[in-house]
Amino acid sequence: MRNNIVTSRKSTPITQSVIILGLSALMCVLFTAFNPPVFHIEEVEAFASRVSFSPERLSYWWRFFLSLVLFGVIPLLASWLLGLSRQQLGLTSGIAFIKKPLFLLSLPAALLIGASGGASPALYSYYPYARDLSEIVRQQGMIHLFGHLAAYFFLYYLPWEFFFRGFLLMPFAMAARSLFDRHQPDSVQGQAGLFLLSAAILFQTIPSTMLHFGHPFSELLSAIPAGLLFGYIAYASRSIVPALLLHALVGFGTDGYIILHSIGVF
Repeated sequence: MRNNIVTSRKSTPITQSVIILGLSALMCVLFTAFNPPVFHIEEVEAFASRVSFSPERLSYWWRFFLSLVLFGVIPLLASWLLGLSRQQLGLTSGIAFIKKPLFLLSLPAALLIGASGGASPALYSYYPYARDLSEIVRQQGMIHLFGHLAAYFFLYYLPWEFFFRGFLLMPFAMAARSLFDRHQPDSVQGQAGLFLLSAAILFQTIPSTMLHFGHPFSELLSAIPAGLLFGYIAYASRSIVPALLLHALVGFGTDGYIILHSIGVF
């Protein structure tokens, strides 16, 4: 009986590709349409006043909710229905890649890059998403900073990396890898695999960059090389985890610097 259930969730590569691309486009549109500042209706502010939420606090949690549902829950459910494996989605530890000395050195570098970005006036005035967070940390303690970083990691960065470097990239990257493994690199099939891999990494960079529209211009520009780098790292490690760590540390550096500077730590 169990084998029949598993078999019933298998789908052809064409079906998988169409659904992945179509659903990804829909999720990006919905994230943009229902995300501040595009999404702004009086009924939401009225709801916020009834539950004693400030508009800033509601916007903060709403952004995380959208990321979790649109980039996490729905694509994960679609992946299960399509019969995609954890390996096809990059849901592996990536520990062999993480343990490489060069990658380990890149972790503190990512944190420093984020902190240097937070020192720029444009990012300093834009982040964190909760504009009252610095004052909350000042009055109620550092536990709120750590809570913010935990929410940021699990509700924002994790769904984001699963969506772009997992759901939207890895099935195509694994298909390209299979062509590499079965054929000589200079053969027609091997070249086709290289093209497919390059196209997949480039393609997922486009929407991940476009969703930075409205952010500071320096961040929008940096989203292009970051998307390419994170896509390649996901392919090379066969996991979304290394790119997730780098992406999160950049954000932690930015928000950490801004909040700590705002409350006079340095």
